[in-house]
Amino acid sequence: MENKSNETQGLIEPATADINQEKYYEVSAKEKLQYSIAGVCCWLLVACAAIMGAALLITVSVVDKSTTQSTGIMEYIEINIKTPLISDIQVTSNTTACGSGYTSMSLVQWPGTETGCFCDNLVFSDSIKKNACRKKQVGCSTIDAEPPKNLTNFEGSIFCVKYLQPSTDYVFTPSCSSGYTSCGPSLCVKNGLSCPLINVTYSSTTPSDLPPNTTSIQLNGGAGYLILQSGYSSTPLLNLQIEFNGAPCLSATQHPLKSTGNYYPLIESPPTGCGTYGTDNKSVFLTSYSEEGMYGDNGIPVNSVLKLYGQYLNGSVAQLYSRPRIEVQQNSYCNQLNVTMFQEATDSVEGIISNVKTCGLILLIGGGAATIILAVIVAKIVKSFSNYKVGLSIRWPIALVALGFISINVVMLAGARSNVRKLLAQKPALQELSDANCFINPMINQGATDFLSVPGKTIGIYYAVIVSLIVSILTSLPIFVVSGVYFRKLGFSLGLSDKM
Repeated sequence: MENKSNETQGLIEPATADINQEKYYEVSAKEKLQYSIAGVCCWLLVACAAIMGAALLITVSVVDKSTTQSTGIMEYIEINIKTPLISDIQVTSNTTACGSGYTSMSLVQWPGTETGCFCDNLVFSDSIKKNACRKKQVGCSTIDAEPPKNLTNFEGSIFCVKYLQPSTDYVFTPSCSSGYTSCGPSLCVKNGLSCPLINVTYSSTTPSDLPPNTTSIQLNGGAGYLILQSGYSSTPLLNLQIEFNGAPCLSATQHPLKSTGNYYPLIESPPTGCGTYGTDNKSVFLTSYSEEGMYGDNGIPVNSVLKLYGQYLNGSVAQLYSRPRIEVQQNSYCNQLNVTMFQEATDSVEGIISNVKTCGLILLIGGGAATIILAVIVAKIVKSFSNYKVGLSIRWPIALVALGFISINVVMLAGARSNVRKLLAQKPALQELSDANCFINPMINQGATDFLSVPGKTIGIYYAVIVSLIVSILTSLPIFVVSGVYFRKLGFSLGLSDKM
């Protein structure tokens, strides 16, 4: 049998498709209803992909906003547990590596920037905004996004830290066995090693008459001295940290808010303040210098690449703080908190939010684009928005689109299910932590209690993903049936035979 294929572009057949179909086939009312249903499902498939993508993004955004502060408290507890005790700090420069056994300390992470557009205006003031410049936009240039970066250089000084090794150099136990010295409640350090650092203060002049177990280190460039104290304490030193607008927040996901002025328009995730749990009132302010200067010392291209950035930093300072560890109740449970619980909990929350946000965005963009393309093809080729004619013109490419949407939902569901299971597995341990009230600071206990609501909120995301998958499958089934029928007749050809 001789066939002449009418190859056409797009997902749908030309206007002649339905004419030829009715010419050679008598279409019953039942078949017409079936094709009409397929046409409706074709529209629903692409439209629902975009709608479900938007709904998922909104759901994730709401959950993320409502859980970020308590998740930050859990991350702060995790940092306290997994960061080894500090035995010594030295100062070096950016041209000199840390000595053997020492590692450079990250003071803060600069969040990076989004892509933006800078316009050099000769009449009005220069301007900068998010998103790339439009083509042929006169006097404007696109600024590429800059990735996040850990900052280690503070006014020419890099802090090299020597850590004690957990289990080898120290253990947490109610009473110290032979070969260990008590350096704090339930803290035993191996004989021959000094107790960890417990306090850091600042002096602009050379310190004199230092008490026992106290030393000083000079900052580079005549920027003063840090005074290091070691000894017995319930709250050894956790780290040195930079903040730009006040004392560090208790929640590790939060940063103090600027009191005046605006943030650079391209900055990723600008600070929103310390929120419910407030600042770490045990942190100790040491010294400060220009925020712009610190960025320059750490290779952030202020003004050279990130145009106008300096204007938004005018007068802002980078403030160096020392932070003690969280003080805990002295009992066997609180002194032996398992870091795995906190890692699993926080990683699972971040995992489900990141996974669904990415897949939801793909569905939104893909569904929106497919809806527009489908409307254009229907208008220009089928020349009829009749559901029957749209259904009659379905071919294998739209089946591939349907399969793609289902695959995205399956991947999203698999990731969400895995993370929800991990989080729920930690729920009994999280409840035990909340009941124990391990921390002297009541706000940290409150954060641990508030985190108990997070698993329930992530289950809401999981159910939304299930709904998205079900919708994609139901709207795809008629499309698979119709495209399968035509594929058996025509193969990969998109046209109908003029002769049978």
